[in-house]
Amino acid sequence: MAEYFITKTSLEQSSLLLVDDNPVLAASSEILDALRQSGDPGLASFLAEPLLSRPDAQGQVAVSWYCDTEGTPRPMEGLSGAMREDVADRLAERVAAVRAVSAANPDLSAKIDAALSIIARSDVLVVGGQPVLINWGAVPRAVVAGQMTQAAHFDATFGELLPRTSEAAVPFTKAAPAAAVVAGAAATGAAANAAPADTSDTAQDPLGAVPVPDPDPENGDGGNRPSVLAVFWPLAALCVLMLLVLIWLLLPGTRLFPPEPSAVALEMRDGSEEALRDINRGLEERIAMLEDGLENGICTPEGDFILPSGRTPEGLLPPSADPSTDDARLQDSPPEALVPPNPERVQVPQNRTGEGETEDQVTGIVDIIEQKTVLVIASAADGTGFGTGFFVAPNIVFTNHHVIESAIVSGEVLVMNEALGVPTPARIIRHDGPFEQTGGDFALLEIEGANAPYFDLLAPEQEVKGQAAIAAGFPFDIVGSDVRFQDLMEGRSTVAPDLVITNGIVNTQQQIATNVSVLVHSASISKGNSGGPLVDMCGRVIGMNTFVSEQAFRNLNIAQSMPSLLRFLGAGQGGEVTIADSGCAPNITPPQAPTPAPEAEAAPAPEDTSE
Repeated sequence: MAEYFITKTSLEQSSLLLVDDNPVLAASSEILDALRQSGDPGLASFLAEPLLSRPDAQGQVAVSWYCDTEGTPRPMEGLSGAMREDVADRLAERVAAVRAVSAANPDLSAKIDAALSIIARSDVLVVGGQPVLINWGAVPRAVVAGQMTQAAHFDATFGELLPRTSEAAVPFTKAAPAAAVVAGAAATGAAANAAPADTSDTAQDPLGAVPVPDPDPENGDGGNRPSVLAVFWPLAALCVLMLLVLIWLLLPGTRLFPPEPSAVALEMRDGSEEALRDINRGLEERIAMLEDGLENGICTPEGDFILPSGRTPEGLLPPSADPSTDDARLQDSPPEALVPPNPERVQVPQNRTGEGETEDQVTGIVDIIEQKTVLVIASAADGTGFGTGFFVAPNIVFTNHHVIESAIVSGEVLVMNEALGVPTPARIIRHDGPFEQTGGDFALLEIEGANAPYFDLLAPEQEVKGQAAIAAGFPFDIVGSDVRFQDLMEGRSTVAPDLVITNGIVNTQQQIATNVSVLVHSASISKGNSGGPLVDMCGRVIGMNTFVSEQAFRNLNIAQSMPSLLRFLGAGQGGEVTIADSGCAPNITPPQAPTPAPEAEAAPAPEDTSE
């Protein structure tokens, strides 16, 4: 198997080309072996090695693609200039070499030719400077349905990427690729796509030997002299076309090239590289801490793991079998404990309900988060989207700009949670975004007449790196299959789905641009968590979950951190919030050791009845 993972795709079973009633991809081992034996070391990596799953109920086949070339895969169609020309030349060489292998292996010819069919231009990737094909041995639905000829499909894929500088740069005729596709799909038709040979003298003449008409005896200048209109109408049509193009270019908003990235975007790109290095350093430090704990900790006879400090990995005293002892009561855990505590056992002082003060009362952190976090639904003419938000004042909800972006001009925003009861209209007060342009992704919503419990926000000078954190929201990966969520989004119900809670560690806090700071954490989030709170174990917001950065071998969970949040909140209406500036020592109920079962009473000895 090839060493480096490229990507994973899903193909319709009906799109796979067949040879001898079997998918070409199923013969990938034979095809790749033939390419490896060609003597060209780079040719085997031209076709990515597929790992296929069984088709699902919808006829979709999941395929993982691998290659022997190390590097970050990029679509070839996204390249430009000299780099694209260089890769195009290599692509032409690779295609020519594959066809040579096909000609040298008659038994595999149909399969190898069919391998040069791909779904779209985006299936030609560049890895380590070399072209690599994925989704090969397949054609799109339009070709399967006969809505597009295979020749036209080839022109729309390879034909757009191969060099056009000379005939020599294209190592095959236009008809050859179409014939190859037909051969792969039905093992027939190559001859049908080729024009019949012409052995006449005209065919041998490179100028075509076009016959000259007899002169017109009356005019004496040839009977087919074109009129002035016939000579000049192409030039006139071209002038009109150029005029129309010029008018189009002068229209406001017309662009021939993508806009230049903003200064913030360029700064964030440079800062992100340093952030990744900092993340890696933080992960290495955490791995060292965990390895040290495993090496020096001990397991007690009761099954508890105790660190050299005498505490559990959660930072608690060992569980006691006697619930009346002090060790079994609510304990403080250091925020930098080796592993995050179970949120179900974390208790938070409840000082605010939205209706008055409550003294000397603690509540489970999960209950607190559920009261203060909301589902945000943005409806517009082009559809409905959703995300997460949280209360920062009795009637103010804080969320991401991209969650409510579709409803800014004309649309409706609704928020709801169990405390509100029903979807409640909200008014957009302020917003800042998109993130790539402004470095911020924020929006404030006002709910008229609301008096809800709300979060404190942790002061930005408080250190949170290495501390446990909780992410709350409505990730589509989970709530998407909830019948209540489906009914809510389709207007059949007003019941909100359950809030999803995940916990993890803050890996790093990084400033990636002048006024852009983020937290990278390990609490799992996905689409739908956007705008939701990242909360410490004392119930204070330390960031707003905004996006997931997909890397080659991992995903990074990104939250905008307190300096960015407070900068936006302090810039206008609705930004009056409560700031907490104390450290955090979570109150945690330790897990109780199981109470030993009472020993069974010994059965009385039988009476001796012998005489």
